[in-house]
Amino acid sequence: GIDANIAPAELRHIPQVLRIDGSTWSRRQFEEELHNPASEFAVLLAAESPARGNVRQARQVLGFFVAWRVVDELQIMSIAIHPDVRRQGLARRFLAEMLHRNAGLHACLEVRATNIAARQLYRTQGFVEVGVRPNYYADGEDAVLMRKESV
Repeated sequence: GIDANIAPAELRHIPQVLRIDGSTWSRRQFEEELHNPASEFAVLLAAESPARGNVRQARQVLGFFVAWRVVDELQIMSIAIHPDVRRQGLARRFLAEMLHRNAGLHACLEVRATNIAARQLYRTQGFVEVGVRPNYYADGEDAVLMRKESV
């Protein structure tokens, strides 16, 4: 698999995060997460980039994770992997590690009803479908509510 590691998101990562996200969140929303004490905003970075001459290249952001810790719950707001590296197990490993880092909390999320791959990913991590929010998304699509007890 691809060699990558998780790091706290920083302001310099946001332009790459925006390219992955496909504009569901604005730059300002991501910037606000950097300063939100309840937010867990992490990036999945490619292993160290080779140097060109004596200039080290910036490490590529392969994915990102945003969640809010609210009392005993981890509310997963967004997780995404760069399209060029999808279907290689990165999302599963990233999600598993972020759940591990928040052990003891319940986890919940909403996912598009048509996003079968994501729903399957969440099921492999112990999430169960607990409800539907009709017309949740701007385009009228339903959201499926998923929950994992005490991660």
